[in-house]
Amino acid sequence: MGSEIRIVLEDEEGNVILVRCVIKNVSRFIVNFHGYQEVQTDKGTTILRSIGERGPLHLQPIHQSYSTKESLQPKRYQAHLVGTTYVYDFSDLFSKALQNVWAKARSLDSSLSPAKKLIETKELVLDENDQLAEVDRAPGDNTFGMVGWVFNMKMPEYPNGRSVVVIANDITYKIGSSEHARFFIRDGGLPLSGADDEWDNELRSRSRTPGGRYTPGHAL
Repeated sequence: MGSEIRIVLEDEEGNVILVRCVIKNVSRFIVNFHGYQEVQTDKGTTILRSIGERGPLHLQPIHQSYSTKESLQPKRYQAHLVGTTYVYDFSDLFSKALQNVWAKARSLDSSLSPAKKLIETKELVLDENDQLAEVDRAPGDNTFGMVGWVFNMKMPEYPNGRSVVVIANDITYKIGSSEHARFFIRDGGLPLSGADDEWDNELRSRSRTPGGRYTPGHAL
């Protein structure tokens, strides 16, 4: 789902500024907005230049063809049909939750200053030695039904970042095994979000926050 609005602004001297506003909500939960100004280059071509935060169309020609439905959309649709969120959209939900956490904290203490990027993610995949490794990988390339990440989240309590392991089922892929992730969490001592009841007893003694508390399924 998305919309694009083209705005023509003209000042008192007759100078015209062309602005495009692009709004997308591909996950149905997180709305992304980017603004662009149409500018002419030295070569005479017209491109889009981001206003504020850089968007995906930054420095792209204005006449570039619109992309067809991205490859993940069918999987998102499949997940939505059964009333859930596509697994690779979870990081966006965490990011939105962090924005809310910071907004609430700043309402109590205006001196707090959140980082520009509140969450950094690394996907957990098996390397050539059949060991879990943290990597940057395109969404949807998983070969198991269970997907895991290490999220480093900037929170008011941990402005420099707090790492947690997040594990979720990919409803669009056959059910996989999370056994490797179990040992990664156990050996690394990281708190877990998304634990099932089967793990609770083992993880309760191994995956604790600095305050000594562990709550399965709750990372924030």
